[in-house]
Amino acid sequence: MTKTLKELGNLKRSLEVEIPYEDIKSSYDNVFSQVKSVNLRGFRPGKHPKGWVKKRFIEQMTAEAREQVIPQRFNEIAEEMKLRPATQAVIEDLSFDAKKPMTFKLSFEVQPDLASPDYEKLKLEKQEAEVKKEDVETMLENLRKNFSTTESKAEGSAAEDGDRVVVDFKRTIGEKTFEQTDQRFDLDKNILPEIKSNILGMHVGDSKEFSFTATEEYLEEHAGEKVSFEITVKEMEAILLPEMNEDFFKNFEGAKNEEEFRAYAEKQIREQKERELRFSYYDDLKKQLLASYDEFELPEELLANHEKQQEEELRKANPEISDEELESSKSEKMNQFKETLRTDYILQQIAISESLAPNEEAIAQQFASMAQMYGSHPAELYQSQLGPILYRQIARQASEEAVLDFLVKRIFGEPLEEPPAEAESQTVSE
Repeated sequence: MTKTLKELGNLKRSLEVEIPYEDIKSSYDNVFSQVKSVNLRGFRPGKHPKGWVKKRFIEQMTAEAREQVIPQRFNEIAEEMKLRPATQAVIEDLSFDAKKPMTFKLSFEVQPDLASPDYEKLKLEKQEAEVKKEDVETMLENLRKNFSTTESKAEGSAAEDGDRVVVDFKRTIGEKTFEQTDQRFDLDKNILPEIKSNILGMHVGDSKEFSFTATEEYLEEHAGEKVSFEITVKEMEAILLPEMNEDFFKNFEGAKNEEEFRAYAEKQIREQKERELRFSYYDDLKKQLLASYDEFELPEELLANHEKQQEEELRKANPEISDEELESSKSEKMNQFKETLRTDYILQQIAISESLAPNEEAIAQQFASMAQMYGSHPAELYQSQLGPILYRQIARQASEEAVLDFLVKRIFGEPLEEPPAEAESQTVSE
């Protein structure tokens, strides 16, 4: 196979390829055999109109080349030549014949080639995951609630703290009104106090109107404005929490008593806080990495396609949007996209330089869990239209975390894992 790569300036590339007849013959023969086996009405088996077989061969081989042969060869060439395509290759000048080599040209853009960052300039302030007593009590309360049951309250009962209610409500802010039917929630500390205090004491069938001033925590965009509610209670249940006994405790890693149950809760909280700290480190590092590079070129076609997509989505969401509003929103979204893209390319460069690769087994396990959520087998989900997209998202996230975790460990002087021998040719998944 012969190949000629040309740089067309910036990040644009052109690749001319010729696949020798001997290498492509099996594909030719396979398609030709399929075409000849087609039975046409009005013709004896194996007989076809003059020129029909050649025409059909060209049609099917063209499809085979575009969908299978060329993508496979391009992946091989990209790996061999260490290319990192940023856009889908456009196939041009495809030429072949049953007795000749296949030739074609590919036009595409590549990712920018970046220098590795100066790791010594990356700084993080190490923090410890602190587990407070109130955190444990809240966790214990929630765990008991997860195993709770309910029973309808006696007719004429008033709503009490901790009850579960079903309501219809209408909320009005200024001239905008939002209605919700059959809204179920618990009268606990998670509900807004202004709403909870007004429902307490109500009975099934009661309706009530009340208002209060919106806070930033409740509705940031309407903070300081008057919010009016109309609520009707339709159902009311008492929540019955399970007894704190051995049968309940054993649901949590086989705990045998309240002490072990509390230890389980504290462990879960600590792990969650450590994850939150880790992700805060990741966010901080991405900002530092982005700031450590001067702005570099991005693939023009990729930007143009994304801008077109953003415009279509904005017009679909708001057909009446003005040109000025459209340009403003589009500009904001494009700036966010460019920032994300630059960050991705920086992380990919680190992955290549340090031979970092995500844990494939962990990716597969996460995809299997995703398949379970969809009520599907992993193989079936992957064969669906959505499957490959979900898999790439999981792989991309895992790849990003592998790089950021490497940086966190490096900064804090934690032991670094040895990269697998074959990781040198791996890159962060797109």
